[in-house]
Amino acid sequence: MKGQLLVCDDIQFDRAEKSHRLGKVINAMHASVLPYVETLHIFAKLSEIPAHETIDIVITIRDEEEETIGMLESFATRNHRSEDQPPGVDISTTIAATICLTGPIQIDLYANGEWLDRYSLVVRLQHVAGEVVPDKRIISLETSHLLGIDIDTRFPTRQ
Repeated sequence: MKGQLLVCDDIQFDRAEKSHRLGKVINAMHASVLPYVETLHIFAKLSEIPAHETIDIVITIRDEEEETIGMLESFATRNHRSEDQPPGVDISTTIAATICLTGPIQIDLYANGEWLDRYSLVVRLQHVAGEVVPDKRIISLETSHLLGIDIDTRFPTRQ
């Protein structure tokens, strides 16, 4: 089996035409605060699959610390193409990923437990004014309260 992944800003499935319309392919995401939840539009294409067997597909999303931040768990599918076409499957899905770090994230495609493909993109932190910040763990005060993190908001005074 072979597989390919793409992440786009939008994916539409046309049931009448049985086709996927892909939006802009993305390689980077920008966050104004961490953590946040990003919905990723993922397109997976499988080829050279068994014509009459069920395929179990899993898609995982991990950050650079190898933490799983999103997942499509065990989705069963099979070839629906006509006999004159090579067996294959095209799938589009959305997966919510909880982004806690800037830096690279990896999206991996598995079929029947076999790794098939990886798609990488980067998360960047961006201030409202448009400046990209390199810090990996900047969170807002509001978010820290939701996560139960105590942030010392006192500033040292000059003497």
